[in-house]
Amino acid sequence: MHTKIMEKKELSTPEIIKKIQEQLESSGWYDAMRFWWISSEFEKIISTLKMYINEGKRWVPGAAKMFRWMKECPYDKVKVVIVVEDVSSFIESNTGVPLHIDIEKTPEGKEIKRKPLPLADDLLKGIMDQDEEKSYNFIKWCKQGVLIVPLSPTCRISGAAHYQLWSTMYPRLWEVINKKGDIPVVLVKDRAVSYEDYFSSNNIRKIVYPIWKDKTWHIWVNDILKSQGKTPINWVI
Repeated sequence: MHTKIMEKKELSTPEIIKKIQEQLESSGWYDAMRFWWISSEFEKIISTLKMYINEGKRWVPGAAKMFRWMKECPYDKVKVVIVVEDVSSFIESNTGVPLHIDIEKTPEGKEIKRKPLPLADDLLKGIMDQDEEKSYNFIKWCKQGVLIVPLSPTCRISGAAHYQLWSTMYPRLWEVINKKGDIPVVLVKDRAVSYEDYFSSNNIRKIVYPIWKDKTWHIWVNDILKSQGKTPINWVI
């Protein structure tokens, strides 16, 4: 359970917020979104997550990792944005994007864990042979300037509730991304596609059908980067 910041001692909400802000200073994301990090909306999110922990409700990733997707891709290095509705089967090694596991109950009251939506795997199937199995780490993408934005930086049994909890962040996030210029943006699944009008980029690719069927999205991204005089992404490393 990744809740060390909250479990070692009963930190107050302001103390938790301060630790998160300190984690993001070196990545440039704190300065880029300063007014949101100090807003009442962000304080409400942290207070709610803290309440979940006190009630014994698990959420992932914990406070120490929930912004790893930002820390691993500094703001000044961003040159590609991928917005995802749900990922990933690589929770321990990826960028911190949460693994969404819902627990359902049978009529008899037995709990059943649903398998996560393997969008990370499906993105890779657009690059590699569909049947190829490979241990993969999204951080290798992030280090090259690929920002993978989860539409719920945390999740637990009620994923939809977590999406609503974080929804205040996205208008500010899209605003600072737009300041990066006309960079390629990939929107994966329906909820991500719903944000299309918020981006100023002319280079937007929507993937709403089974992701593995789109085998050219990464080529499309690299073609745009090369046309802009930028180094293309080495997607398979």
